Amino acid sequence: NHGALSHHQTSDHQISLADSVCHIAALYNSPDILSLLSDAGANLDILDSEGRTPLMYAALKGHFSATKFLAENNANLDLAEPEAKNTALHMASQLGHTKVVKCLLDNGAQRDQINSKGETALHIAATHGHMSILQVLVENKDFQINLVDNNKHSALHIASYFGHPEVVQFLLDKGAQIDLVNSNGESALPSLFNLTEVIF
Repeated sequence: NHGALSHHQTSDHQISLADSVCHIAALYNSPDILSLLSDAGANLDILDSEGRTPLMYAALKGHFSATKFLAENNANLDLAEPEAKNTALHMASQLGHTKVVKCLLDNGAQRDQINSKGETALHIAATHGHMSILQVLVENKDFQINLVDNNKHSALHIASYFGHPEVVQFLLDKGAQIDLVNSNGESALPSLFNLTEVIF
């Protein structure tokens, strides 16, 4: 598995009686309700039974308004799920929610935070071919484009393996190293040869 999050981590979350009102407000993109709850002293970082915050709910759904409210009202942007260690940024990056990703980054989310597989949001976006998210992630010129996951896969390894030529070209243009080898001693070159759309 070259970085894809497992299916159950992104399926629509069913509300249970154990979920807080904050989670429900985030799920339904209701910043006004979140504001009322916050003013009443609610904990905006409260966890549900799976260890997810209201911000994670908003990120999974691509709810910009709820994300913006939470991000601007001191919600912890870098809290991670207890097992998979995915943050709200990982989740939004997987599902292609560009406005949410940008909002999180603009409010200080750590773009290079890793999950349990050693994947950053860049690895996740490369897996799914989300060009607009990749562009947002690398806006910061200090961003490390050659970071590798636990299997020593770079974003270039992943994008080439999953057949995303536009992403491959973008990463190469941003300085991705072709000769990095993964834990099996393989570079991205074998997969790149199969992407005839890439112009070297």
